[in-house]
Amino acid sequence: MGQLSQQELTADELLLTRAEANGYQRGAHREANEVCGRDKHVAKTKKNQDATLRRYEQRQETLVLVAGTPRESSHSCCICFLERKGPPRLNAET
Repeated sequence: MGQLSQQELTADELLLTRAEANGYQRGAHREANEVCGRDKHVAKTKKNQDATLRRYEQRQETLVLVAGTPRESSHSCCICFLERKGPPRLNAET
């Protein structure tokens, strides 16, 4: 106990010593841990990119509708135009 008390252990060294005394083996479960969440990052990234693309497409459609595409009716109320749910169809006559 004399030398151990003279040699002060840091918190990290003390924790590692206690873990090894309890049977901890560094790297023993590395392969199992790698298999567990292998595709998590890729799947999450794809999901986030898909959601962003959908938002972008919806915003572009809204901007096109509001920006002044040809309207079917004579009045030019943007709100009425947006409530029609989609771009107007052009007649072959016009």
